[in-house]
Amino acid sequence: QRFGKLRRVSGVKLLSIPLLFVMGFFPFFIFAMLAYLFRTAFMQTSVPIFNAFTMEVVREETRATAASRNSMVWTFGSVVSPLVSGIVQIHYGWSPLILGMAALYIAGIVLTYIFFREYW
Repeated sequence: QRFGKLRRVSGVKLLSIPLLFVMGFFPFFIFAMLAYLFRTAFMQTSVPIFNAFTMEVVREETRATAASRNSMVWTFGSVVSPLVSGIVQIHYGWSPLILGMAALYIAGIVLTYIFFREYW
């Protein structure tokens, strides 16, 4: 409660970035596996917190639309990302994917701050 929903979500995403690098660049499987498990747990804990924040700031009459759009964007990403990931892996390997994910996490945190700074 003390930190607020957006700071918690952003903090979890920031903690996930080093785990991404361990997954992608650390030479020992056991460390990559543990990093994967922790990153997944961190990211899955942030989803309900962000959804609760969304429902708090959206007007009651548009909550269903907001929830539907959020679900639609998540599903679209789940459909498109394996295709893009496979193409990138074939041509360039894992490195651009890990670096791209880290950049997208940082961009998401920055954009969340820019658009919702009054709730920060």
